[in-house]
Amino acid sequence: MKKVALAGILAMGPLAIVLDEPFLMLDPRGVVEMAGILKRLRNTGITLVSTMSSLEEAGYSDRVFILNKGEVILDGELKDILSERGIIEEAGLNLPRITQLICLLREKGLNIPVDILDIEDISEFILGQSKTRPLGGYQKENNFL
Repeated sequence: MKKVALAGILAMGPLAIVLDEPFLMLDPRGVVEMAGILKRLRNTGITLVSTMSSLEEAGYSDRVFILNKGEVILDGELKDILSERGIIEEAGLNLPRITQLICLLREKGLNIPVDILDIEDISEFILGQSKTRPLGGYQKENNFL
């Protein structure tokens, strides 16, 4: 239904489109499809503005504004604002699941950058690190590896 509505809007040749929760109520496949559509639209020069109540999908955005009580409290690329965990949580938002995992791994002593946004990148980072040196000194007896 969302794709049909978007097609109708595109038929009018807009310079900008405002989307309210474009990923809401979509299954994982639908999220990937919608993200692909939005990326293609962005590459055509159409300005896209989206509201989201979750940072999970914000990774598809060029720029993220986080508002709290009507005021912009963070502004920038998602990968740059993720280090502001306290501010994000005070605004009532959860960090993306991948970022939550990274925070847990960092608390266990693994030096993983907090700006990794997807599972492929974290896998690549961890595998690359494990080839050059042990990961934070963890051994099998720590029930981690």
